[in-house]
Amino acid sequence: LGRRDEAGDCYRAALAIRPDSAELQNNYAVLQAGMGQAGAAEQGYLRAVSLRPDYADAWHNLGLLYTQAGCYSRAEAALCRCVQARAGDPEAWNSLGNVYQHLQRDADAENAYLRALAAHPTHAKTLNNLGTLRQRQGAAAAAEDAYRRAIDADPAYPEARWNLGFLLLAKGR
Repeated sequence: LGRRDEAGDCYRAALAIRPDSAELQNNYAVLQAGMGQAGAAEQGYLRAVSLRPDYADAWHNLGLLYTQAGCYSRAEAALCRCVQARAGDPEAWNSLGNVYQHLQRDADAENAYLRALAAHPTHAKTLNNLGTLRQRQGAAAAAEDAYRRAIDADPAYPEARWNLGFLLLAKGR
């Protein structure tokens, strides 16, 4: 557990044998991102998708990396490639919705969240994020409904409880 340096050695050795493995490039980039090596991780994800342009996991990881860096236009492009490759992935649609929220493109965010929920109607993270969108839009009842649905879907999901609590406080309940 937690032997990242040794894991890195293993990935580098494997990549020396199979440098054309998109999966190895992606997985090593995940390790690098976890170690705070964003530039190296970005290059690894880009190598992975150059080797396999329809590699949804690598596109998703790249989109998350760009989102964390605040590069929302790049994140959008990567996540759009991800959902093109794997249209039924609720995590990818949820991530894309989050990017659209950062870009203040509410209609696009709503569409992405609804696509995620079409694939997985009880996806708690997406329900919570839809609630935050609704709350920001001033639709308190719709936000409350989304938060409650998120809690029903995953009673141990603290963000939805936190958001519902703040909403209820704001509503005076």
